[in-house]
Amino acid sequence: MAAVRCTGPEKFELLFRRRVQTCPDDLPRQPFHAVAEEGMPKSTIERVRAAAARLAGDAVAEAIRDAGAVSAAGVAMGRTVLPTDLDRILSSHALLHSAEGELYRDALSEAAGDAGLRVVRFLNKEVRSEAAGALGWPLERLEAWLVEAGKVAGKPWTRDEKDASAAAMLALAVTLPR
Repeated sequence: MAAVRCTGPEKFELLFRRRVQTCPDDLPRQPFHAVAEEGMPKSTIERVRAAAARLAGDAVAEAIRDAGAVSAAGVAMGRTVLPTDLDRILSSHALLHSAEGELYRDALSEAAGDAGLRVVRFLNKEVRSEAAGALGWPLERLEAWLVEAGKVAGKPWTRDEKDASAAAMLALAVTLPR
């Protein structure tokens, strides 16, 4: 999770970054797999969903508290449209992965929305190009900003942190008045 602030026309500053834990250690991180492959009860999925919602809410509240005035959240979305039939999801290994990703992304989206933030969804692999486009920047400029932000933020500065920062910039860019 990252928070970015706009400090002037086209001036952005990284304010906050944290790794968000969306599943407690006492529950399976891959609940659909646990049900389909390990024989755990289907109620496991709802237990994980409820825990993820609680943890996501705590993470959003922490970001707002530590970063200050937060107005929007960028949350990735998957490419797969999930069937509504749980048994169909449980019968497909690819759908197990998609459902788990969507469970955690939905928890973050709902927590951000519940906190009054505008939620901007994007395709994860396209976040940097979408952010650059929304800002009216060439992609190279965004990449250069991410390099500089990483120098200030310090290690670790992984793809996840870079993409979270780009997502924050995207969310902010689409909410700023033009």
